[in-house]
Amino acid sequence: MAEGLCLTVIDLENNEVVILFYSVLGSGILKGNLKFTNLVRTGMFVDPDEQGYVTGQNAPFAEEKNQGTDQKTMNNMF
Repeated sequence: MAEGLCLTVIDLENNEVVILFYSVLGSGILKGNLKFTNLVRTGMFVDPDEQGYVTGQNAPFAEEKNQGTDQKTMNNMF
């Protein structure tokens, strides 16, 4: 299975949702090098001013899980 990164973004020139694919280069100790490999135009057109957004959140680390931090607790903070 190929390793990489997929990003879903809006092409602001055409107001179209596109998916960007980046692949991991090399197989050394550090896998930090990404190369743009593909772009998929979805055919879905949106108005960027009317789109909602989701603010991401990092997954809890092992130490936080051991301290009793879970998804229910984290949701109550907002």
